Amino acid sequence: MNALQVGWAFCALTILIATALSPTYVTRLVLSSYADLPTTITVGFASAMIWLMLNALSAGDKSLAHTYAWQAGLAITAAIALKQVNLVFFLSLLIAIAAVVLRDKSISFRDIISLSHKFIILPLAIYVIWRIYDVPSELSPVIDVPSGTKKSYLLRRDKEGWTIKGSWPHPYPGGK
Repeated sequence: MNALQVGWAFCALTILIATALSPTYVTRLVLSSYADLPTTITVGFASAMIWLMLNALSAGDKSLAHTYAWQAGLAITAAIALKQVNLVFFLSLLIAIAAVVLRDKSISFRDIISLSHKFIILPLAIYVIWRIYDVPSELSPVIDVPSGTKKSYLLRRDKEGWTIKGSWPHPYPGGK
């Protein structure tokens, strides 16, 4: 199949096969708020983009490889935004990239390093934001909130000191 002929119809058919025609399709799981299906889709898309990126590098088409690297980075960023534990899939992709580069002599390690910021920075930034979302133990005595609380608190420095505002639906329990 020619790459130029693949369009939205092919994508729709692929999604149909992956969901409705799948023997593991269970409506109460797929149409629920569980993040398993979106994780599968985003990590699968990122894996396909990494594969296409490596193929483009192998063929010597660096501009196409840059495009695929951005798409892979955005897809894995979405996966990490779904669940923090999806960092494991991201690290697995990085290990797979390293294994392919070590095995395939037509792909330069320098080319992968020059592309790496496109698919590494955003996922790591989202992971760090997730980690900041938890109230760390160092900050808990300052804002008078138990460590590990899964609520976001907005801290603002003004003339009188620190102003703390809690997130919906639980306002800040402190006095200020």
